[in-house]
Amino acid sequence: MRVLLLVVLVACGSSKPQQQQPMSNQVAARPVAPEPVSACGCTSERCREDSQPRWVKALVCSYRERMCACHDKACADGVNADFTRWMERMAKDAKPEAVEAFKEEDAKQVADDVTKYQECYTHVVGASDPTPP
Repeated sequence: MRVLLLVVLVACGSSKPQQQQPMSNQVAARPVAPEPVSACGCTSERCREDSQPRWVKALVCSYRERMCACHDKACADGVNADFTRWMERMAKDAKPEAVEAFKEEDAKQVADDVTKYQECYTHVVGASDPTPP
């Protein structure tokens, strides 16, 4: 689990998106839709720029909520595949200085959510296993 937490913490950094060029001779841009917000907080890429630690905590929390809402192995495997893809993208974009942005309480919250995520996955997959232990 420490390796997973370390990957999450190190992978939090990424390059900033490129600035868009101002529009010339075009119609004014439409208003931006409100950010999607879950009970965990904003999980949109745009929130990543506001606060990397808060964004990572919101995403890990939302994956935990999705996993714990699963009632069958297919659901749990689907959430796990999504989570794994996200982790791989984070690891690919990793920047060592991103770890410095995390405070101890941020890291603890991520670790707690990952632990609960794993417990929920184990519970669902174990309940789906037809062979008794």
